[in-house]
Amino acid sequence: NTFYDHEIEQRKRLQYPPYTRLARLIFVNLNEEFCKTQAENVRERIAHRIEEENLGASSVGAALPCYFSRENGQYRYQVVIRSSDPARVLHDIPLNNCRVQIDPVDLL
Repeated sequence: NTFYDHEIEQRKRLQYPPYTRLARLIFVNLNEEFCKTQAENVRERIAHRIEEENLGASSVGAALPCYFSRENGQYRYQVVIRSSDPARVLHDIPLNNCRVQIDPVDLL
């Protein structure tokens, strides 16, 4: 088994690219509780959309602190979406004060 074979099998099992697409939503605020609440609220709306529109191939992860949880004195939380069409999942969901990365290079 080569590194590639192992990595591609893990990506398939976990539904990571190239088997699906990712969207990363990053929330930033000076107030940690506000930042966390904002991320959790958007996450709930996305989960509701996935369930209501029966987007079974899509999933949304928990609202969690970013790997680098503070930057320039601001707190950072993220929500990661796995979907073949992340734009459809995010359509009409208010993303105020949120940075959206489609197919992010990393999740750090």
